[in-house]
Amino acid sequence: MTNLEPTDLRELDVSDLWLLPLFLFALSAPVSVAGGNLTAALVVLAGATALLRRRAVNPSALRRIALALLAVLVWNTVSCVFAAGGDRQWLKLGEEWWMKLMVLAVPLVLAGAGRRRSHVVATLLAGGSFIAAYGILQHFTGQDLWRHRALQTTEGSFLTVGFTGHHLSFGGQLMYLAAAAAGVTLAAAAGGVRRWIGPAAATALILLALVWSLARSSLLAVGAAGVFLVVIQTGRSRRLGSALLVAGVLAVALTPSLRGRMLATFTNPKEVTRLNLWRSSVAGITARPVTGWGPGNFDRLLAEHEYPGYYEVRGHAHNDFLMQAVNSGVPGLLAFLWLHGEIFGLLWRMRLRWGDPGGLMAGAMACQVAALVGGVFQVFQTDDEPEMLLYFILGCGVAAAVGALARADRPGANSDQPRPLPAE
Repeated sequence: MTNLEPTDLRELDVSDLWLLPLFLFALSAPVSVAGGNLTAALVVLAGATALLRRRAVNPSALRRIALALLAVLVWNTVSCVFAAGGDRQWLKLGEEWWMKLMVLAVPLVLAGAGRRRSHVVATLLAGGSFIAAYGILQHFTGQDLWRHRALQTTEGSFLTVGFTGHHLSFGGQLMYLAAAAAGVTLAAAAGGVRRWIGPAAATALILLALVWSLARSSLLAVGAAGVFLVVIQTGRSRRLGSALLVAGVLAVALTPSLRGRMLATFTNPKEVTRLNLWRSSVAGITARPVTGWGPGNFDRLLAEHEYPGYYEVRGHAHNDFLMQAVNSGVPGLLAFLWLHGEIFGLLWRMRLRWGDPGGLMAGAMACQVAALVGGVFQVFQTDDEPEMLLYFILGCGVAAAVGALARADRPGANSDQPRPLPAE
């Protein structure tokens, strides 16, 4: 997987056409939320078709994830049916469905695809590098050329937005892309320079754009993901990861506008917004603990349970865990944690037992670490632009894990002896 050369068209056959939705998503999701939603639906359809065609995949590998995902989707639907005031946001529910379904659809489509996983990931990193370069351009020009507008400023620096409408959404995109790219880079470090220079360049570009996005929660989350990646590496990969981590800390420390923005967390009176949103959310969850308020109804909660004080934003809970409980009650939050626990558990077990030569399992777990840490201070799970990237990357990681299990099940394989997989 670590060899990220472009696909040789002479190697393609008709079965590869089923992979087309994955490539379309990898190209479109970083630059267009509409394109990402459309191609995510195509990925889910391709996954359903692959399931009907009974492509080679061990169902036991996905069963526990499927059960947890079913619990999430069913309870979200129940919450929508019993939404507060009968305000049922079916479109928002549908978006949540097909984004999360990619966790299963991607590995179903990639079953037996071998090195094609590396091509899908390379395409996604190329898209990530493109939006990172555009964000860096915005940092220096202060212009969103895509929307023909000037960017807002804070601490004397522009708030870059990429192709999204908000710098926090852009930061969320870069957060997941950086975590995935770092996982691929550290896995490639075990080989020669030619194997890791490409993903390393993508990682550096994405991290630089993230620093200049001034998205504090995303930066904190990537830092946590970076520490996680370094801890689970060995040898040359750990040394390279440590160097990247130190470089990232220095980049943050040496960026005056970012230092000022970090300090503003403790000095800016507007930061009370988070506390007020958290208090309001807890009050709303207490009022409707079982089914919550239904997807997309945070404004209704705030109208009834607004905590007195200042609010810079009013559209979400500023905390992913509270937001899950607001949308679908405490059972919905527990189902969400169950889903991510099952995904992380599968990736962790398969990586320990069979190795992770492509770094996809490590990168996907790093994305989960970033999501859970960043989610304490920001909402990424109900923000379409970053959320769709998360579940696509997790699907790629699960595909790598399922591929490892499939290799172990081959005739002649000694499944009692853990061993690293051969590089793809």
